Amino acid sequence: VREIGDGKITLLNVKKIVIKDNFKKTLLTLTSDKRYTLYKNNYNTQRNTLFGEEEIYQYSIILPVWDLNLEPEEEWLCSYEIRIEKIK
Repeated sequence: VREIGDGKITLLNVKKIVIKDNFKKTLLTLTSDKRYTLYKNNYNTQRNTLFGEEEIYQYSIILPVWDLNLEPEEEWLCSYEIRIEKIK
């Protein structure tokens, strides 16, 4: 049995998700022909600022996870598309 660590389950039963990055003005589209669970973790650092100790966002990690239980010699095929588009 596989266990996922401290990641947070963000969405269940996903086939397509679109993430908008306003800072870089891009759209990230993740599409699969098989449904999956999406895990997401944000990573922050603690910094002393003029306003005291603050948690500063650094980056996020997203991980699609498919629940598989394959028999020996059994195959599982999946198409996964990552699309990055520039927006105005």
